[in-house]
Amino acid sequence: MTQRGSIYQLTPTTAQAANFAQTIGACRWVYNGCLTIWKQVFTTTGKSPTFGMLGKWLTWNRAALPWLRALSVDAQQQAIRDLRDAYRRFFKGQNRRPGFKSRRRARAAFRVPNRVMGFERLSKNVGRIKLPKVGWVTLRWSRPLHGDIVNATVFREAGRWYVAIQTKKESVPPIPKTEGAFVGLDMGVTQTVTASDSRTFQAPTPNLAKQRKLQRSLSRKVTFSKNWYKALVRLQCHRQHETNRLKDFHHKTSTALVSESQAISLEDLKVVNMTTRARGRGRRAKAGLNRSILAQGWGRFREMLEWKGAAAGCEVKRVDPAYTSQTCAECGVVAKASRKTQASFVCIACGHSDNADVNAARNILRAAGWAVLVCGANVRPPTPTGAVAVAVKQEPTGRQLSLVG
Repeated sequence: MTQRGSIYQLTPTTAQAANFAQTIGACRWVYNGCLTIWKQVFTTTGKSPTFGMLGKWLTWNRAALPWLRALSVDAQQQAIRDLRDAYRRFFKGQNRRPGFKSRRRARAAFRVPNRVMGFERLSKNVGRIKLPKVGWVTLRWSRPLHGDIVNATVFREAGRWYVAIQTKKESVPPIPKTEGAFVGLDMGVTQTVTASDSRTFQAPTPNLAKQRKLQRSLSRKVTFSKNWYKALVRLQCHRQHETNRLKDFHHKTSTALVSESQAISLEDLKVVNMTTRARGRGRRAKAGLNRSILAQGWGRFREMLEWKGAAAGCEVKRVDPAYTSQTCAECGVVAKASRKTQASFVCIACGHSDNADVNAARNILRAAGWAVLVCGANVRPPTPTGAVAVAVKQEPTGRQLSLVG
């Protein structure tokens, strides 16, 4: 079974939007209440409470509180499941200990299962979805829905309502590609993606000047006033617009690469480690570099390549990025001095010159160890077992080079 998510923009009425906001508040109240019980039970007994125990607490409160009973019980039960899953991930060491949700900082969202929903298309650009305690809600039909619905998450971003629908269907093995190119990809800051065939793909540049202007406007408003909320929505809309621009670039670039390639290799970059905050001198420069790295969206782009490649029969492989920018793609000599500038690579051993990013992409392709077609025959390129530094000794004449090591 394969699962897939599709996001649609909702156009709810005023009453439906109010119901969404109340449901989000109720789910947050249930989550925080169950978290309090969880801590008390675990402190007293050393064991976690069961879902049935928390469900009985929810049933008692729904009987005593009319405002809670008027909202969807499925969304409230899902909040309990979310808390249980958060603790399971915490005990496995996958995330931090669950904490209480804040009204202003927590994500404005709730989830409902499939058994209480309906979904249909009304016209070319209009559809609707049926949600518990809300009824039919109109949505903008932007794409068809494939598979059976598992659940739906209603959330609000930048003053707009959206629904993310998760579907599942039987896995169909992809048809292997018999023809196509083997491509290596180098991820960078100046050029977002550089292919081994010299193609480059540049992500859109974020409009930081407008973002700073909106942030200054927000800081001058009285906190939580009406003008403050208006300025906050303007800032959120701008950030959402920039996110959509970058996501559009990732989708188009990954689709083009997967459709044209038989196999793709790229660096296994640890973005979290690369964007750690610096201490002491150089903090401002490191902060600027971190912003530039995060603005490229390497992690999301890599995820898109992997799941699109799995569906299209294109193998996507991660390789170790060590020494890929210092290794000559022609002779294999590793020398830091060969990287003359950010964009220029001139091997000090064989004299091979090329764009530094293209040279690194060729090394990434070679590190994957795939067979390539040469004159109609399958030839596997030599794969270096590891990065070995080679010292280059220059003769007094300055013309001859001898390799040592």
